[in-house]
Amino acid sequence: MNASQTRLRARLGFLLLSMLVLAVLASVTITSAQTTASAPASEPASVADANGNGNGNSNGNSNSNSNNNSNDNSSGCDSNSNSNSNGNGNGNSNSNSNSNDNNNCDPNAISTDPNEAAVGAQPNAADTKTTSLPSSGGTASSGDGMEVVNVSNTNIPIVVSFDPVVRGTDVSPALPSGLKSQREVNLLLAPNGAPTTAALVVHYSDADTAGLNGGAAALRVEYYSVPLARWVELPKSVDTAAKTLTVNNLDVSAFLKFTRLGLLRPS
Repeated sequence: MNASQTRLRARLGFLLLSMLVLAVLASVTITSAQTTASAPASEPASVADANGNGNGNSNGNSNSNSNNNSNDNSSGCDSNSNSNSNGNGNGNSNSNSNSNDNNNCDPNAISTDPNEAAVGAQPNAADTKTTSLPSSGGTASSGDGMEVVNVSNTNIPIVVSFDPVVRGTDVSPALPSGLKSQREVNLLLAPNGAPTTAALVVHYSDADTAGLNGGAAALRVEYYSVPLARWVELPKSVDTAAKTLTVNNLDVSAFLKFTRLGLLRPS
């Protein structure tokens, strides 16, 4: 191959390379133009924000409010409970819960339970004495120590409450004919289960037996049954040395609510 042919081939190769480069550049330019033409025009930022918020607030938000108020009155105590909750359903949720408990107890209020009200029970009175005995048993006594409840070990815990009574000023059921009251108390025995074995010991004084025909043996331990609307005498044993009247195997079920218990004697 002579020099002339060599130069011709070189020129042809350069020409082909130039055409290839131009074709590639043209293809890139066309693709870019198509992409730009297919993209939608964007709205100004202020317009998009205004539409987005407007639709979200008017259509996309749901608000719910709930209020729960409860009042409880038990044994002269008022308990108020308030709770509020708010929910926003626009993709964000907010909840608030508030509760307030107020306990206001009138210490002199008579129980709202009909059976306890019939005997003028005052569970919150300052002189009402409450003792919680464990499952192993124990002893609970009234404020003046004149009434004592002894509970055996029956693996049942029990709450014992004594509410002193002043006949003449406190609500009281009428006494049985021919009897008068030496002393009275409202007694509550609230075991956490059954069975519970308990004994009631009532102390008496010389004044309780003064001039009494038959002495301490003539004294009576009775309770007032609201369902029966009458007084019920309890069997007792007398210890003149200790000056006590003891009721063994006391029927606890008769004292599940405050019940009037009295030391009575013939009038």
